[in-house]
Amino acid sequence: MFIQVKQLIENLKILQPESIKLETNLVDDLGFDSLEIVEFYLTIEEHFEINIPDEDRLKLLTVDGVVN
Repeated sequence: MFIQVKQLIENLKILQPESIKLETNLVDDLGFDSLEIVEFYLTIEEHFEINIPDEDRLKLLTVDGVVN
């Protein structure tokens, strides 16, 4: 699942693949702004065919949080 999440991040931001690790923070480390975070959550929901409740989105600020 980490590889899939990493690829989704790479599709949204132009990044060096080695800069994306489980402990990577989407805002602090990758520079996601609020619009990019929303776009990322929508991409995750569509890709994995899931629904992320609003209250859980605030917990998903690291790659590890998204993977889990």
